[in-house]
Amino acid sequence: MINFNKKTLRAALLGATALVIASAGSANAATELATGATVTATDATGLVENNETGALAFTIDSTGGAITLGADAVPAISVTEASGGSVATYAVTTSGTANGVTFAGDLVTSGHAANQIVINATNDNITLQGNVTTTLGVDADINVTDGFTATFDTVNNENLVIDATIDGGAAGTGTLAIANTDSANANTVTFSAAIGGTTLAAVNVGANTTATFSSTV
Repeated sequence: MINFNKKTLRAALLGATALVIASAGSANAATELATGATVTATDATGLVENNETGALAFTIDSTGGAITLGADAVPAISVTEASGGSVATYAVTTSGTANGVTFAGDLVTSGHAANQIVINATNDNITLQGNVTTTLGVDADINVTDGFTATFDTVNNENLVIDATIDGGAAGTGTLAIANTDSANANTVTFSAAIGGTTLAAVNVGANTTATFSSTV
């Protein structure tokens, strides 16, 4: 169950008629990590996984300061391994103070039918500013632990398409937010997969933004 505010409900009902145009982005991110690696700083070239298969685990730790991955035209994460399935799980956490993690570019899954990106915001807030795109593979899975927020922000003046399930934590106090900090332009965010299979406390839609929910909410 999800609690909608009035603006959110209006966006959910009316947003289904909105025209959605996704940005093309660029081909792939650049920084290859070995499974078990920890990211502790901004990487404008983004993260890529294209040489390991199986269940892969990575950590993004913001204790040293806010972290930004990718950029407007550069994917934040690409999983493109073609020789076998790669399920790349990124635990967004902190070993000290939580400073926030921003995925400034797209999350891109391609290369193999079993590839997938999993984002677990375990004790930090996350902001996603690009599309979540699956051209070949399993839709991404984004999990927001209790008390934290996943914000989808159309700051780059783009209409976003999010091919990802989004779930909360056991206590149901995680939040999904849709924002437009580029407030001069009205943009849309389309969620193509199920939202709140595990309870979220709320879905909050900000000003100058229309949310379209194409699957179960």
